Amino acid sequence: LVPSLSLGVCLGMQWLAGHAQTSFYSGVALAAYGLWRLVLAPDPPGGRVRPKVLARVTGGFFLAALIGFGLAAVQLLPTAELQGLSQRAAGPDYDFAMTYSLWPLRLIAFFSPRFFGHPATGDYWGYCCNYWEDNGYGGLLPLLLAIGAVIGWVQGGRAARASQVAPDRRPKGYSLIPFFALLAIVGLLLALGIHTPLYPWVFEHIPGFGQFQAPARLLVWWTFGIALLAGVGAEMWRPTLRVKRVARYGVVVGLALLLAAGGATRILSGRPATFITGLLQMGLALILVSVLALRQPRPADARLSMRWSVLVLLFVAIDPVSY
Repeated sequence: LVPSLSLGVCLGMQWLAGHAQTSFYSGVALAAYGLWRLVLAPDPPGGRVRPKVLARVTGGFFLAALIGFGLAAVQLLPTAELQGLSQRAAGPDYDFAMTYSLWPLRLIAFFSPRFFGHPATGDYWGYCCNYWEDNGYGGLLPLLLAIGAVIGWVQGGRAARASQVAPDRRPKGYSLIPFFALLAIVGLLLALGIHTPLYPWVFEHIPGFGQFQAPARLLVWWTFGIALLAGVGAEMWRPTLRVKRVARYGVVVGLALLLAAGGATRILSGRPATFITGLLQMGLALILVSVLALRQPRPADARLSMRWSVLVLLFVAIDPVSY
């Protein structure tokens, strides 16, 4: 009852926020997660889902939906009536729905957010004017941790098949890595909208998606998936020789980016070139991340580990807002 109540309150609060598109995408992701845990990743791993468990979980989700609807009914019922009487009753037309598709070149900004400038400095020259809706940058370190989690899962699967890693030694959330990786990738591909065949097909054939425009808003799946993967990646982060070696390469690449930006500054003197700032900031961030990895203490040293963890948290918090 408590999980259903907690989930119901979260759903109700989101529906009361009034943004139907985000609520719909969140509901689809929640349903996919429930199916994943029941069908593809049951607990214990490899076990079968018993009918009683399936009925209990399904009933819990249904109860949570009822609680959420009850809390948000004052918002949902008038909205449903208005939607039926508005110009969106039949859904947006195709061309309008495909506006604000994620600009493919914007993927560069997922690593270097200032690459195309910034509205605060008046030099943003990316697609249209909605800088924040298609900004998928959540920090360089979380992105690298998420990539590391996926790589660790792939390598761990190979090791498990070779009987080299015991399942009980895997970090918390390890079994969920493939789901959140898939959620992030699918969200990113759908956010590209008209630039791939995937979203137009979903728009035409999957109920609910045809009611909304701005495919770039599906980056909510990317952001959430990367955040969860980064958490698992942090659990897997150890000061191994491989990590140290990769960190040294990171320092070299970061210095190369700084040198490239410095050379471009001299060559393009007097011309607006936002990518120079982007390269400088990316190079600096990569060097800082690499230094943190190189200076990671052994878990046995509790005092140094605590100080290092505080530095990592500060970097993760400051990095996104510094742009």
